[in-house]
Amino acid sequence: MFKVMIADDESWIRKGLRAMIEWERLGLVYDSEAIDGLEAIRLAESRLPDILITDVRMPGIDGLQLAERMLKLSPRIKVLIVSGYSEFEYAKRAIQMDAISYILKPINPTELNKTLEKAIDKLKSEIHERTINSHLPGILVKLAADYLCRGGGIPLNDAFRETLQLRGVTADWATAFLIHYDEAQYDAQTFSVLLEQAAASLQSANRCLIIWDRSSLRLSAVVLSQDGTEAQAYAKNILWTLKKQNVSGIWATLGESVPMAEVQQLGRSYQEAISVAERHVFSRTEDLIPYSREEDQIAFKYPMYLQKKLNELLVRGDTSSYDAVIDEIENYYLHTEGASLKHARSFFLSIVSDAVKLVLTKPSFNENLVKMGFDFCLSIDTFDDLARMADWVRGYLKEIGDFMTDASQSDVHRNVLLAADYIREHFAEEISLHSVSTRFHVTSSYFSSMFKEIIGENFVDFLTRTRMEKAKAYLTNSAIKVGQIGELVGYADSRYFSKLFKKHTGLMPTEYRQSSNDPSAESKERT
Repeated sequence: MFKVMIADDESWIRKGLRAMIEWERLGLVYDSEAIDGLEAIRLAESRLPDILITDVRMPGIDGLQLAERMLKLSPRIKVLIVSGYSEFEYAKRAIQMDAISYILKPINPTELNKTLEKAIDKLKSEIHERTINSHLPGILVKLAADYLCRGGGIPLNDAFRETLQLRGVTADWATAFLIHYDEAQYDAQTFSVLLEQAAASLQSANRCLIIWDRSSLRLSAVVLSQDGTEAQAYAKNILWTLKKQNVSGIWATLGESVPMAEVQQLGRSYQEAISVAERHVFSRTEDLIPYSREEDQIAFKYPMYLQKKLNELLVRGDTSSYDAVIDEIENYYLHTEGASLKHARSFFLSIVSDAVKLVLTKPSFNENLVKMGFDFCLSIDTFDDLARMADWVRGYLKEIGDFMTDASQSDVHRNVLLAADYIREHFAEEISLHSVSTRFHVTSSYFSSMFKEIIGENFVDFLTRTRMEKAKAYLTNSAIKVGQIGELVGYADSRYFSKLFKKHTGLMPTEYRQSSNDPSAESKERT
């Protein structure tokens, strides 16, 4: 709401102006009124109105003199000159003083409210501009810090230093600072306010904190200090100040300090702070942990035997044992010297990659599971918590296990149907339950039971029936000798073939041929 003062030596004009203004629609509030210019100045010194509506002719000082003095008192005030005098000189002076308009009496209400709308638009525009100008140095320095820390590849060294000077900061050293907080207690915005307040209470011209990234679980900042050793003390005092305010569950890491002359190295400091955080996320004895080059030398060995065990469970579809292995993996990373969050990410990335490959080997692979695995691999760096990452993998493997169980059943069904087709095409060859089940990578006993369940008869009966149907076709449609027909359908022993044929049809092969209503069949066989 903008405040309006009305100055006019005639009360009926003041009342008329108040009645004509659309206060609520325009978002204006009536603040005060004065009977002359001197009273208006006295009131304005304490009330500071946003808009002045004044008559040009008043006792003491006129409206134009009042406008000049009011603009000196508050340059952002907007002045509306109201007068019955339409001389050019008055209009010229009003325009020179940046009056919004020169309104002639009698006043038109529509013109008055439109003029006020213009004044309001200009006030809002100026407020917006002032807001941007007041925040611009802070925005620019945060953007520059972001680019420098992330290695944006843009030469912002000079811009960073110059923007700091605009903010009145004369620090000589910069240090990457990561502060971790309890997400269950605070959101990023709330915690960043607490952190900024703590840092501001300790700030000086050569020491301050710039928060440039507000992520879940941690905030990324740059500590600016007069010398390289002061950064650690400043960071420690910030943590101490927060704890005095009962802010719990916080800890922080620092990279190595870099001189402002080499501020392009801030990206290295940031990576060092991340490295320290990922190394100590599982166990720590201090709340503030600075980077140490000695820690980089600690060797770490991945628990490949656990990955192998998990892969074997996946292949077997043993979903009941997944949780135990994932628990083992978590405990390994929590209690093994040199283990870091980076190592854990790499390990789980490998596990998920193997699982995706396994899904892709299935003829009817699940596209959604593959996408979930790819998305996890792409977003692995966003997992800043071992338990959350392990829980995701645990749930993902459970879904894959369910899929593998369904896929295995589907594969068996498909293989049995393929085996039946294979028998129909290769019935004349030496075929056995073992040879066919081996061909389709299934154990003989399991294949035998599934074959009967899916086809409706056991393997031997199906093979025999297929051969007999082919034999009947030969007997009916050809003059081939019975012994040769036996060989054509897979029986080298003609007597065994004839015996089996009779068992299957109730007739000997020759009898079947005779009964097939082919008068020439017997004479054809004798020749």
